[in-house]
Amino acid sequence: MTALSPNQVLITNGGDQCVEEYNLDTGEMSPFTAACDGAARSSQTGHRINDVSMDDPIGVFYDGGQKVNISLYYARVVLSIDTTTDQSSVLLTTSSPPRHLGYGLNSDIIHITLKNGFGAIKDRSVEYITGTDGQSLGKTMGDITTTLMDRPLGFVEVENGTWTVADRSNDR
Repeated sequence: MTALSPNQVLITNGGDQCVEEYNLDTGEMSPFTAACDGAARSSQTGHRINDVSMDDPIGVFYDGGQKVNISLYYARVVLSIDTTTDQSSVLLTTSSPPRHLGYGLNSDIIHITLKNGFGAIKDRSVEYITGTDGQSLGKTMGDITTTLMDRPLGFVEVENGTWTVADRSNDR
């Protein structure tokens, strides 16, 4: 989930294959992207990129400017939506299913968890910080560079260059 504004939150809905917008003032939920496929919402359409299939959206991240990025797990892409024009484009295609998106302390670099690793999106590709081969490319993360990851759930940069990553399958 990500805040779109002080009173609007975007939430991925993998069951209904869409991203929904929750209004904190009214308590109403409405599709943000594509039509939600669930029976209760089958007649609703999203007000953005209705023509794009939301194939198991997992991560959504608003950059605070005009871009909303959505990771689609099975399609193995990260979409970027321009909120001023409602146009979408592929920000990244990955070999490992993308999961969660966000910033660290450097708000110019989007970070990403993948099914089996953690990295940074740079120039429409992923620079792995750590991944399934246990090797670190570019940055180091102390002893985590030798740890194989499996479905990391989230991350936070606790100080410049020092990350804490929650790794679900390894229970750490």
